Amino acid sequence: MSRNSKIPVWIYIVLLALLGLNVYQWINSNQLKESNELKEAELYELEKISTGLESDVEAAMSSLEELRSDNQAANELIDSQKLELQNQKKKISGLIWKSRELKKAKEEIENLNASVSGYIAQISQLKGENQKLAVANTTLRKEKEVLTTDLNTQKEAYSVLDEEKKVIAQEKAELDKKKALLDEQVDVASAIKLNSLIVEGRQNKGEGESKEQKKVKKLDFLRTCIITETNVTIPPGKQEIYVRIIDPQGTTVAPNDGSTGGILVNKISGEELRYTFKGFFDYTNNDHQECFDWDPDFTLSKGQYEVQAFHRDYMVGKGSFLLK
Repeated sequence: MSRNSKIPVWIYIVLLALLGLNVYQWINSNQLKESNELKEAELYELEKISTGLESDVEAAMSSLEELRSDNQAANELIDSQKLELQNQKKKISGLIWKSRELKKAKEEIENLNASVSGYIAQISQLKGENQKLAVANTTLRKEKEVLTTDLNTQKEAYSVLDEEKKVIAQEKAELDKKKALLDEQVDVASAIKLNSLIVEGRQNKGEGESKEQKKVKKLDFLRTCIITETNVTIPPGKQEIYVRIIDPQGTTVAPNDGSTGGILVNKISGEELRYTFKGFFDYTNNDHQECFDWDPDFTLSKGQYEVQAFHRDYMVGKGSFLLK
């Protein structure tokens, strides 16, 4: 070959350079392709996780909403948990698209689903308890209605009993009144009435003898004589007669030393009365005469005296006498 037919060296250099450029471009193209494939795979994974997050949150929201009822406490819990889900969704979306922390995002999604399960269980339990309470309230309401009916029935019965008690009380009061009247009548009937009550002044004559004396200067004692009526209702035996002597000034005569006399209560008037003395006699249900002597420890005044006799606190006789 002639010197003129040889290929220049620079051509070889150019060819080698072109070859090297092609190899570089091929390698770079393969690297870019691989990088794009990785980015596409990553983007796919991001979209997949994000789509799953959306789906899980939407399903959770729907499940929570299905649990809504007329239970205010449960509804408030649902609202708060839905708000918590929105906050968790934002947090996980940040991990997916901003931080690209897919592993942590998946863990958070698992935590979210676990939280949703817990929310649902909690609300279901609350609803179940509310239903039990509703049943219990219904039972209590029915029992209350029964008790109210029974109470009203008892009130009516008590009202009838009260009316009957009032009638019985009125009847008893009338019977007691009649009995008291009968007792009083019986009591009055048991008092010994006097046919005669005579009081006269007496002067001692010696050796147990005395004569009537109306002059106060010569008077030694007063003699009270009674004659009783026959009363078969009184058992025979010793009886007491209370004698009340009233001076012209209207004062009951009684000794200064208190040796005789006392207080009695008039059963008819209820008035407390002072008496002068009391005497005893044996009664045999027949007309009976008895005399009692009373010696005052002071000089009596002149004038008209009244005398009253009491048996069993009933006034059974009265009379008068004059002293000069």
